[in-house]
Amino acid sequence: MRIKSKATFIGIFLGYASLATAFSVTPLELQVIAPKKMDNLQIGNSSKAGVTIQGSVAKWERINGQDILVPTKDVIIAPPMILVPPDRVQIIRVVRVKSTPVEGEEAYRIMLDGLPPPPLMLQKSAAGAMFVTTMSIPVFFSARDVQPAVEWKAIRQGDRLIVKGTNTGKKHFFAREIIAEQASPKGGAPVKIPLVSNGAARILPGASELWISEPLKGGFALGQPVILNINTPKEPVTVSAAITAPEMNFLWLAKKSAGKLEVELGIEGGKAVTVKSILARDSTGQVVPLEKDTTTTSFVSINEKWVSAKLEKGFADNSQVTLTADTNLGPMTGTTIVRADLIKAAPEVAAPAAVPNPEVKADVPVKPAK
Repeated sequence: MRIKSKATFIGIFLGYASLATAFSVTPLELQVIAPKKMDNLQIGNSSKAGVTIQGSVAKWERINGQDILVPTKDVIIAPPMILVPPDRVQIIRVVRVKSTPVEGEEAYRIMLDGLPPPPLMLQKSAAGAMFVTTMSIPVFFSARDVQPAVEWKAIRQGDRLIVKGTNTGKKHFFAREIIAEQASPKGGAPVKIPLVSNGAARILPGASELWISEPLKGGFALGQPVILNINTPKEPVTVSAAITAPEMNFLWLAKKSAGKLEVELGIEGGKAVTVKSILARDSTGQVVPLEKDTTTTSFVSINEKWVSAKLEKGFADNSQVTLTADTNLGPMTGTTIVRADLIKAAPEVAAPAAVPNPEVKADVPVKPAK
C-alpha cells in the first residue's frame, strides 16, 4: 500500500539560487507486505539543473515522544546515490535484505539528501556554507494479517484536553486528525474541538502518542464522557471515553555518547516533580551518579537530560540499565536499554562522482513546476 501523494522540497541558502536544490518524491510512504521485499520511490526533478540525491536508511522507533533513528543494513536503497537530470524522473529501489522473515512490523526512515550538481558543489556561498535539502520517507515492512490495537485515553490537564493513544498491536496506526466531541450543556449541536499531534500522527507498535487541544473555554470536565472521532487513511474510527486526571509517568531513554552515559528523563503528569539526583546501575552491578545537564518544560511534560562522568567500562550498548531518581515525591525507579549513539552523521557535501542507475530505465520527462 502506498500513500499516493507527492511533495516537492526546495532549498535556497541566503538567496543563492545557483546552490538551490529542488526535487520531489512519490509516494510519501511505503508499506511493503510479506512475502514482498521491495518497492520503489520515484525521484522527480522539475528544476533547470541536475540534482544529486544521496540516500541512507535508519531503523525508526518512537520513544518518549521522540524519533529514534539508528543506521541499519537490514534495508538498502539502490542506487544509494543518483543524478536526476532536469525535468526527469528516476526510480530508486527500497529492498529489505535481512535474512529472517519479518515478524509483526518493522519501521524505517529513508533519508534523501538533495545536493547541488557536482560542478556547483565546488562553489561556496558568501557565508562559505552549502545548503542541503533532506526528505525523510517512512517505510514499513510487515507480515500479513497484522493489525494495530490502540487504547485511547482522554485526559484533562489544566485548561487543555489531551488524548493519548497507546498501540499494543503489531502494526502502526495512522491518525490523520482527531476531533473531540461532547454534548452541549445547553442542548443543540454538540461541541467539537480539534486536537493537534504532539509529535507523530503514526503510533508505532509498543509506542504512545499525544494529541492536544487549544486552551478550553469550558466543558470537557473530569469524569464527563467524550467521543473521539479519528480520521484514518482507511475509514473513520469512533471511540467513547471518560475524561480522567493525568497520571504520573516517568519515561527513560539512555545512550552512550563520547564515553559518557546520557539519560533523558520525561515526566508526564499533573503534579510538580523535582528530581534531586539520579543513580544508574548496569547489568554487572556497577553504579554511577548522573548530573543534570538541561531541563525543558511544557504544559504536557518535563524533560531533563542527565549525564555521567566519562566511563572506563560498563554500560555497554544494548545492555539493560536501572535508573533510580530521588524526587520530592519519593524514589522513582525504571529500567531501559542503553542504545548506541543515535545521532545521524551529517551528509557528505564534498563533490561526489554522480552514480547513474544502470539497471533502471525510468528516466522520463516530467512537467515543470508551475
